[in-house]
Amino acid sequence: MVAITIPLAILGLIIYSYWIWNKCSLAFPFTIIFLIEIAWGTLSIIWIDSGIYITEQLRDSYTTGAALRYILLMLPFALVFPHTLEKKILKKSYKTVKLEIPGVSLENIIWRICLISVAYVFLDLMVSGIPLLNSSVKKIGYYAKFSKFPLAGTLHNLIMPFTMLLAGTRFARSERKSKDYYESFAVAVMIIVIQVLMDNKFYGLYDYAIWFSIPVIGAYIKRKIAEKRVAKIPFKYIIITLMILGILLGICYKQYARLNTDPFAALLNRIFSLQSHTFWGIDLLAHEGKLTFNIDWICKEILAGISGVSSTNADYGIGRVMYLVTKSTYAYDMLRSGVLFAGSFLTVSLSYAGYIFTFIYSFIMGYFVASVCAIFYTYLNGKDSVMLFLCFVLYRRMYEYFRVGSLSIIMSWKMIILFVLIFGVTKVSLKNRA
Repeated sequence: MVAITIPLAILGLIIYSYWIWNKCSLAFPFTIIFLIEIAWGTLSIIWIDSGIYITEQLRDSYTTGAALRYILLMLPFALVFPHTLEKKILKKSYKTVKLEIPGVSLENIIWRICLISVAYVFLDLMVSGIPLLNSSVKKIGYYAKFSKFPLAGTLHNLIMPFTMLLAGTRFARSERKSKDYYESFAVAVMIIVIQVLMDNKFYGLYDYAIWFSIPVIGAYIKRKIAEKRVAKIPFKYIIITLMILGILLGICYKQYARLNTDPFAALLNRIFSLQSHTFWGIDLLAHEGKLTFNIDWICKEILAGISGVSSTNADYGIGRVMYLVTKSTYAYDMLRSGVLFAGSFLTVSLSYAGYIFTFIYSFIMGYFVASVCAIFYTYLNGKDSVMLFLCFVLYRRMYEYFRVGSLSIIMSWKMIILFVLIFGVTKVSLKNRA
C-alpha cells in the first residue's frame, strides 16, 4: 500500500508547491520552510501509518487512518497561509517604520556586528574543540559544557540565523561579482561550515540555507514580475539542492551501513519516522477517546505559555506529549538530556483540544502566520536592519512553534511584548499613512 500512497502524496505535494509558485509567487519564499515541514510531515505520517517500528516510542505502529486525519487537519493552514499572505502583500497592508540615528548607518553597524559574531563563534569552536572532529564532545549541551567563550551559544542561536538572512539580502541587492556579492556569499558559506562542524545534518542546515534564499528568491520573483515575465521554476538550484541532499543522505547511509544489516531500511525509517510519530501516537489516543476537548488543559497551556515554561517541561506542550506517547522512563531520560521529540502545533493542540478545535485552530494559525510574514516582507524590502531583526525573530518563532507546538515559544511575556511592539508600530504607521 505504501508503494501507492507515497507516490500519490509526492504528486499532491508537487501540485501544491506549483500552486503556491504560480498563484502566490510573492508569498512563495516565506512558505518554503513551512512547505518542507508539511511535506516531510505528510510523508512521515503515511510511512508510520503503514506499520513500522517507532524507536522513540519503543513500539510498532499500525494502520489507524492517522495519515488522512493529519492531512485534513493541516489542510486549512496549508491553504490559508500562502493565499492570505499573497493578498496582504499585493494590498501593501503594512508600511515600514525606519529607526534612524543622525549621521550613523545602523545597517552597516549591524552587518559588522554580525560578521564579528560569526567569527567569534567559529573561533570558539576552534578553541573549545570542534565537535565533528572530537567524538567525546557531545553536540547536545555543547555550549553549556565545552564552550570557552562567553555568550557564544547566544550569538549562535540568535545572531547567526539573522546573519544568514542579512547575507542573502545583501547578496540579492549587490552587483554581480562585486565586493558585497562575494563577502555575503563567503559569510553564508562560513555559517554552513559552522553548522556542519556542529553535526547538524538536517535541521540546522536546511533552515539556515532557507534564511539565505528568502531574499534571493524574492528578488528573482519581483524582478520577473517587474519585467512582466513569468518567473520560471529555478530547476538549476533545485538540482543543486537535491545533489547536496543526496550527499548528506549518502553520509547518513554510510553511517547506518556500519551499524545495521539493512542500512537502507534503517535510514528510511529514521527519515520518515522522526517527523510525525508523535502525531500518530496522540491521534491514536484521541481516536480511542482517551484525549478530548479539555478546557482546563487549554487554560493551563496558555498560562504556562505566558509564564514561559521550558520546552523540556514534562507537564506542558511537547514535553507532556512525550509522556503520553512513550514510556515515562524513556521520556524522562530524553527530557533530562535536553532532547525533544519532533512534533507540531497540530499534535500538541490535538492532545488537549480534540479534532474540531484543532481543525479550526489550523485556520487561525494560517491567518496569523500570514500576518507576521506580511510585516516581515515589508521590512525585508526596506533598509531598517533593527526592525528587520525583530520581524525575523517573530517569523522564526512562528516557524518553531509550527514544528514544535509548545505555546511558550510564542506566548511568553517577552514574545507578547514583541508582538505588541511590531503590530503596534505597524498600526500607527497605517494611521499616519491614512
